[in-house]
Amino acid sequence: REEAISRMKRAIQDYTIAGVKTTLPFALFVMDNEHFISGNFDTHFVKTHFTDPTVLDNSNEEEAQIAALLAQYLHTENTSITSVEAQSENVSNWKKNRR
Repeated sequence: REEAISRMKRAIQDYTIAGVKTTLPFALFVMDNEHFISGNFDTHFVKTHFTDPTVLDNSNEEEAQIAALLAQYLHTENTSITSVEAQSENVSNWKKNRR
C-alpha cells in the first residue's frame, strides 16, 4: 500500500495539464490523508475528511492574465477590422472602383 501511494503521488506531481482544471490536487490530498494512508476510511471519506475546497483551486494567475490580454487584443483587432469595413461601406461604388 505504501509503495502504491508513493508511486501515485509521484505520478500526480509529474503530471502537467494546462488550461483546464483537474481533480489532481484532490487526488494528492487523498494520497496525503492519514486516514487514507492507514486504510481507515469508508465510503463517506470525502464528506468526513474533505473540508478544504481550496485544494481544488489549481488556477494559474499568469495563464488567466495572458488569456485576458489575448481576449482584449482579439476584441480590439476585431473592432478595428469592423470599423474599417464599415468605413468602406460608406464609400461610393464610384470611388471603390476608382472610376
